[in-house]
Amino acid sequence: MAIQFLKPNCPKCRGTNVVPIVYAEMDSNLRQEVAAGRAIVGGNFYEEGNPDWVCKTCQFKWID
Repeated sequence: MAIQFLKPNCPKCRGTNVVPIVYAEMDSNLRQEVAAGRAIVGGNFYEEGNPDWVCKTCQFKWID
């Protein structure tokens, strides 16, 4: 099952190669998404102020 999001453009470079930063324990579905480059893991727990997205072009991270 793929993670589906309406992906924003990067606010820094306006690139479209962005992925969500997922805060969760790794499971087989998340492992597949990360391996396919469709998400990255930000840690096991979300804390206020953590970024939601990362641009794979310029590496900028931001809160949506």
